[in-house]
Amino acid sequence: MLEFVISHQLNLILILSGMCGTIAVFAMITTTLSRPRRLAITLLELSAMILLNADRFALLYDGDPSRTGYVMVRLMNFLVFSMTLVVILAFNLYLIDLLRYDAGVVSLPPRLHLATILAIVGIVLIVISQFTGLYYTFDASNTYHRSYGFILCYLFPVLIPLMQASVIIQYRKRLNRGIYISLLLFIFVPMICSFVQGFFYGIALTDISFILMAAVLFIFALFDINATVEEANEITIAHLNQERKTAKRLLKQTATAFVAAVEEREAYMSGHGKRVAAYAKELAERAGKDATFCDDVYFAGMLHDIGKLNLPEELLSKNGTRTEEEQEFMRSHTTFGAAILYDVKDFPFLREAALYHHERWDGTGYPEGLCREAIPEIARIVAIADAYDTMASKKRNRGCLPQAIIRENFVKEAGYKFDPFYAELMVEQIDADYEYKKRGDEEVYNWKRDLICGEYRSAVSKGILIQNEKTEIRYNVKLSELAEGAFAAPSILLFDSYDGFVHEDAETIKAFGYMEYGELWFDGHYICTSARNVDVKVLEEFPLTQENERSKEMEYRIVAGRYEDHVKIQMRGPKKVLDITVALPNSSKYAYIGLTGEHCTISDIYFDANKEKVEQQDIARIANHLLYTNRMESDLPNFQTDGARAVSTVGIPIRDGVKLAFHSMSLPTANLVWHCPYLVLFSSDNGLVDGRNFHEYALLKLNGENEGQFYHAKNQLIVRKDSTFVSWDDWNEKNRQGMEYEILIRRKGNRIIMTTENGGILLQNTTTLQDSLKNVYVSITGDQCAITDIRIGHL
Repeated sequence: MLEFVISHQLNLILILSGMCGTIAVFAMITTTLSRPRRLAITLLELSAMILLNADRFALLYDGDPSRTGYVMVRLMNFLVFSMTLVVILAFNLYLIDLLRYDAGVVSLPPRLHLATILAIVGIVLIVISQFTGLYYTFDASNTYHRSYGFILCYLFPVLIPLMQASVIIQYRKRLNRGIYISLLLFIFVPMICSFVQGFFYGIALTDISFILMAAVLFIFALFDINATVEEANEITIAHLNQERKTAKRLLKQTATAFVAAVEEREAYMSGHGKRVAAYAKELAERAGKDATFCDDVYFAGMLHDIGKLNLPEELLSKNGTRTEEEQEFMRSHTTFGAAILYDVKDFPFLREAALYHHERWDGTGYPEGLCREAIPEIARIVAIADAYDTMASKKRNRGCLPQAIIRENFVKEAGYKFDPFYAELMVEQIDADYEYKKRGDEEVYNWKRDLICGEYRSAVSKGILIQNEKTEIRYNVKLSELAEGAFAAPSILLFDSYDGFVHEDAETIKAFGYMEYGELWFDGHYICTSARNVDVKVLEEFPLTQENERSKEMEYRIVAGRYEDHVKIQMRGPKKVLDITVALPNSSKYAYIGLTGEHCTISDIYFDANKEKVEQQDIARIANHLLYTNRMESDLPNFQTDGARAVSTVGIPIRDGVKLAFHSMSLPTANLVWHCPYLVLFSSDNGLVDGRNFHEYALLKLNGENEGQFYHAKNQLIVRKDSTFVSWDDWNEKNRQGMEYEILIRRKGNRIIMTTENGGILLQNTTTLQDSLKNVYVSITGDQCAITDIRIGHL
């Protein structure tokens, strides 16, 4: 290593001097360093550069007897000795500034001032040496020789750094660790090199070490400044975040006040703004948006209806249908809202949401008729949240719409009224909430345990769902005191509806899919409405006078259960025990029991499912099972699925070029767009859905939905509608009449592509399996449809 330095030291000196000059330039223009420190580092680097070049030229001209050599060897040696002390002096200035402004030393140690004086004295002695030969001399051949006082010139470069080192060690706890290390390196590395150089004349080892340590000093200084700047930035960012939080908190308080003012003026609006805000934020989070965007969406949702402050209260609270002129004036709340929020420059998204949340994806909305991405994204999100809450909330002319109807609305209107991406996310959210509510079951029922029944059916309980297990219902009844001959008695309603309530008016009957099967009394009388058949048998009779019946509360009991499309009900009253069988329209419909009566009080209602399954032999069939599979049968048996995925075919092995074809007809009770065939992509040991080691990879509903979260595969679904697609109502009608389906399945390794076109809907679903599996199957299933004439072919 030493030989390498000796043989290449001139080139090394040239390179290092260039590096010093570069660092000096950077030091001068660096604004992150204080002015005294920039000057100290610039002086240090420039003096080190002069030192190196002087050492280089001193070596080059040493022994050169020419006139140029005579001048250069003396001048360069003078610069070598003097610049060494200038470097040390510049370092002392750097150290003084560092201690004052970084370490917070108010009163500097006298040793630093003494070091400055000694450096100046040393430079003066070097000047004197030029005339006295104190440090070095030159012979007749112009060759450099150390003189009798040479050892003195080492005193200053050693003593001054030692004094500086003592100060650095004294204040080490106040200094950054990196800075502390670089300071000690700058002092002790050249000192060690100077000691080594005393034994090897002709090597500029000390000068080279000075340059390297000066570079290290500058680099650590920059690191320290960067750390300081980063800390300052973090403090600034924290301060800005705090200001933003304060602004958000103020905005939330202001928005809450405005929303309260709006909602006080319109019936059935209480809580609408907060709910829309929460739904909108949840949609943004589900879309993977950042926290700031989600907060913006929340506040936009809060204030989207602020324009209603400018509408007359009598218009907002009007009962009945508004006129066309009134409806048009209601629409102006969007422009009113934009005007109110126009000057809120820091939050422009508030105005956008208020102005554009009634625009439609297809461009037929208001106020400007914007379409697709021209509608601001926040407004598109708020539009979906607003629509959801409007449908899911009670209004003056209807109750809350059922989740199934709301879900269908978003499926139908995706790509028409709503942004299809966010509409799909809302469907996912509805599905997640629906599954949660199903698990909650009785917890979501807000049961009234007492009913006061006046006129006929003036009060009806929420429906008690009858399933494939026996449910016991008990309650007490007290008949009202009436004139002799007046009718008073309890009864039960057997019905179906999306929300489990009885509905009376035509609009809600349609909205909630209400179907009443019949009404049953405890004396054996009944009304058959839409049931296919009712059979009533009297099992026991009890003697009871009318006076006794009206004088006290009497207990009534019901035990009910269901198997497929038949319901069996045992009714025990004070006079009779009845055994009743009801044949429902089909197996797809639900069956609820609603408690009601006429001129009586019902109290202490209790019901419980005892988990005892109802078997086929428990209910005598009084009507034929309705099947819609009486068609041609091909490669697989025909089947009918009365509920979602109630029946599935065996698995059909997936190979490249598999073609499936079948006929599908929706059941008469089907009325939702997803009451259609489905395809299930899966694997299992026996090729059956839900078989051993079952893994599901895709659930493709042929109305254009790929539903579910799959942990073993990724799905990409492309849905398009061609010119033959008229409307969803038309598509539903085609399915009711019966429609032919064809599916082409291609497989390339772990990628499976299913393509189909039906009723104007073109679907292509690409499933990418996580593992390359040999045995993957597809099964045909569906919801409320009959699948017949199933054919399996290959390309």
